[in-house]
Amino acid sequence: MRLCGLQPALRGRVLIDGQDIATIKPADLATRISVVLTESIDPGLLTVRELVALGRTPHLPASARLSPEDRAAVDWALDAVGASELASRQFGELSDGQRQRGLTARALAQDPSLLVLDEPTSFLDVPSRVEFVDVLGRLAREQNLAVVMSTHELELALRVSDRMWLLAADRTLTCDSPSALAESGRIGAAFDRGRMRFDPRTVVFDLEPEDRRV
Repeated sequence: MRLCGLQPALRGRVLIDGQDIATIKPADLATRISVVLTESIDPGLLTVRELVALGRTPHLPASARLSPEDRAAVDWALDAVGASELASRQFGELSDGQRQRGLTARALAQDPSLLVLDEPTSFLDVPSRVEFVDVLGRLAREQNLAVVMSTHELELALRVSDRMWLLAADRTLTCDSPSALAESGRIGAAFDRGRMRFDPRTVVFDLEPEDRRV
């Protein structure tokens, strides 16, 4: 949560666009970092479009009225996650996968430099997980957006990530490329259990490191 400016750092600094986030005013930070958490929300009778429009709040003037540019940002965010057809539906009527798209669209409507997601695929079925992570990877490449997510979806993370932080059972944290972590044996050491063994030779890395931003 220090990455989002929600907790003080134990040591060191967190920089965004070269600036220490501890020196950035909360109102300005809200225009640069957006967060999607796992907690369920109850937006009442808001439609998906109205919920996504809340992402524009940090950019709005005192009147809080959406400008044509704000409405265009909302439309783009809905389209970016494939949720345009959900815009007029009430958020409370959506499936888990559809809700995740709506919340991600709200975060994208903030027009951030950094998108942080906490276990974004937790409540999705397998096809939806693959599709959702693919959307994140595409947005990272096309929008030059930094995407940081925590996940237990090891295979998906290996396929789309540029860099990975691997937290071992002894709480040792290692950061490296997916291929380096796989080939070093660190992933096997963290995940091997019983007869289940991680074999780096079977992993397919879809993108070259310079093409990934997740």
